[in-house]
Amino acid sequence: MIKNANLNENPLSDLISDETFERLSNYHLFNQRSVRNYLIKKQFSQLLSSNMSSISAIGELRKKFPELQHNTILKIIKKKHDK
Repeated sequence: MIKNANLNENPLSDLISDETFERLSNYHLFNQRSVRNYLIKKQFSQLLSSNMSSISAIGELRKKFPELQHNTILKIIKKKHDK
């Protein structure tokens, strides 16, 4: 499942219901990297809105996602959503 997320929780609860998330997860219909990137962008935005500097917010995200390099997190938060 999604690394660094509670497996019993819906990391997309602001977008879909828990029931829908569970059903889609059971069929392995999520791109795990995309969900992770969505969570990183969301958390970055929340940290900035709490008056944290960008560099500090990236540092916090690196603690939560130690497998990612600083530049990788930068690319994730700067990438625009393709429609």
